[in-house]
Amino acid sequence: AYDNGVVVISSAGNRASSIEEYPASYENVISVNAVGYNDTLAPYSNYGPFIDLCAPGGNITEDQNLDGWADGILQQRHNGTDFTTFHYYFEEGTSVACALVSGVAALIIGQSSEVLTPLRIKEILEDSATDLGDEDWDQYYGSGMVNAYYALMEVSSSSTD
Repeated sequence: AYDNGVVVISSAGNRASSIEEYPASYENVISVNAVGYNDTLAPYSNYGPFIDLCAPGGNITEDQNLDGWADGILQQRHNGTDFTTFHYYFEEGTSVACALVSGVAALIIGQSSEVLTPLRIKEILEDSATDLGDEDWDQYYGSGMVNAYYALMEVSSSSTD
């Protein structure tokens, strides 16, 4: 897929481990792990040398913002048995975080006035990310938390150059 111009984004896994999981650990895959409400690594999230970016993944075991609800990511889905009725549920996981990064990648593609390679999309995502850990890249947050606003600003400025 990558060799045919497709950007591939994968969740890093929910084992609270630095052991590589696949497809997230493949070289040409953008690996996404999760942070909680306080922008720290979610307790379930994988980490390690293969992490490229992080995004909000929620944590349904905490209520750090003290609003009376678990700090999950609100998502519409079926209940697991009735596939015709959808409701909102609080979710958590690197899959939730991966969906957010995928959405920002789609926004980047839509905003660009030129065809972008998967590598260029990854560069934009990483360059525009909000750094959370050690300066630049680190094993807990990769290049930082995805930032849709700055990603789109970077696409807009590079399209006018």
